[in-house]
Amino acid sequence: MFIHIGVPKTGTKSLQEMFRLHPGIEYLNCRAFNRAFAEITCGDSCIYSQENISLLPNSHFEDIRRNFDGVEIIMFTRDPVSILPSLYARDGSFYLKINRHFTWPEWLDLVLTIDNPVRRMLHYGRRIEAIRKYFTVHVFRYEDLSLHHDRLITDLAKVLGIDAGLAVQIMRGLWLNKSGTKPVMTEAQRDRIREEFG
Repeated sequence: MFIHIGVPKTGTKSLQEMFRLHPGIEYLNCRAFNRAFAEITCGDSCIYSQENISLLPNSHFEDIRRNFDGVEIIMFTRDPVSILPSLYARDGSFYLKINRHFTWPEWLDLVLTIDNPVRRMLHYGRRIEAIRKYFTVHVFRYEDLSLHHDRLITDLAKVLGIDAGLAVQIMRGLWLNKSGTKPVMTEAQRDRIREEFG
């Protein structure tokens, strides 16, 4: 069984649709996954995908480990300089768990200065190291999905044990990433992000 944990803004909708359409995958939606915590019946080609799992504390992975044996994690990362404006444009307040609107500079300052789910999530190395205590983790880069689409989907298909040619064909018709209006980033903001996340 595989769990795809995002992170948000890394092509998740397209990947979920590919998981749903590929005949070699048994795709669990949220409702099915929650039921599966009580009694799981899916096989090796079963995958659950929920990008917001990447925002949850590490204790959540302990719970998954207790309930599922042999789970492998699929995780996509994205350059923080690229992802932060996308997260803000999507709904920045949601990610900080604060119910108010912030301007881009205010939001970025909060992300970079207080402990919050976005900041924890974007420290990919720490996050991956913590998850690897419980699971095998397969990490893919969003930039590779954008630039080397077929090759990345082929590599992902090999991990999942599914027909790679069919996965590539499905994804070619699905690339659903539609970017909204993103804030303009200053060079100083870019430098702060690079300093925080490396």
